[in-house]
Amino acid sequence: MHNNDPQEKPGVPLAGEYLKRYEANLRRMPEVKAWRTGEFDAGRPSALKDYFGAHGFGFCSHCQGVGLAMNEDGMGYKAVGWDKDIQLFEKCDFCGGTGVLTEKPRS
Repeated sequence: MHNNDPQEKPGVPLAGEYLKRYEANLRRMPEVKAWRTGEFDAGRPSALKDYFGAHGFGFCSHCQGVGLAMNEDGMGYKAVGWDKDIQLFEKCDFCGGTGVLTEKPRS
């Protein structure tokens, strides 16, 4: 990634810990969907952050525990450039890329 703008954030690839967290979310998806449906049907809070809270996960609800910034529409991760043939993504401001819930944005 060529970064001539000093304010531009460096990107990270969807690899290593980020990929492990993403894959764990995929494996857990059927369980999450079933829980959220049950909670919704019962009239209780059923957002993803509610699932994380109810199950003791300290996941950052802003990035779904992956550590990468979500796109504005909440679908997919915010791409910021390339390093040769590897796409790079912006780290989540709220957890600093850790995927762990925090009270306020990190810089």
